[in-house]
Amino acid sequence: MTSPNFRVLCSGMPRSASTWSYNVCRLLFRYLFDETELECGYVGEGKNCDEYFLELSRKINRLLKAHYPGPETLRQIENGSLRNIYTYRDMRDCVVSLMTMFSCSLDEALHSILESLRYYEIYARNTNSLILSYEEVMGRPLETVSRITDFLQIQSDISVLQKIDAETSLISIRCSSTDFSQKKQPQVVQAGGPAYDKVTLLHLGHIHHGGCRWQNELSVAQQQIVCNELRPWLIKFGYGQTSC
Repeated sequence: MTSPNFRVLCSGMPRSASTWSYNVCRLLFRYLFDETELECGYVGEGKNCDEYFLELSRKINRLLKAHYPGPETLRQIENGSLRNIYTYRDMRDCVVSLMTMFSCSLDEALHSILESLRYYEIYARNTNSLILSYEEVMGRPLETVSRITDFLQIQSDISVLQKIDAETSLISIRCSSTDFSQKKQPQVVQAGGPAYDKVTLLHLGHIHHGGCRWQNELSVAQQQIVCNELRPWLIKFGYGQTSC
């Protein structure tokens, strides 16, 4: 099958299944087209992301994961030359997950999530972004893979979607991110935080348990701070019914 002009950004709140959406897109291309024609990975945020999508010498088919793209990337999403998939989750769980995975403070984690929500407001204004909830990804993964395929305007039969669903399941991701000792050294990146696989972008220990965490892992004082900061967004996304 001839490959499309495949230019995709997988963004979203940190720790909300953005790596899952990235791997769904990566596997779609791998199973349906010639994977040597796809350039993908993580190059950083902001200006780095802009430069990647502007560089004309790169392969036409490009897939990136980034949480905070620069203005040029946003312009390309706005004009439709770049497709974007944005995932979100109960922001309180994102805060806890960031603190655990990257050993950051409550203030740092909150800042990261609030910055991501600023991007959400931009994406929600156009049809070139597919916005997916963590609950969809976890509760209806095969259906969500199908939604991504439709959004990218790619035709695929159910057997391919089922393969991708199996390879990106919670169990599969947990197994893939538990032990990096068998991976070839160039494939593993150590850049300040937990090591990650530069192909899948899965961090070592990427999955903890994936459920609701904030009520069990934040102190009462921390819960109050997080709820006060995020209350309008919690209500907007339908998480306001779980009170602090």
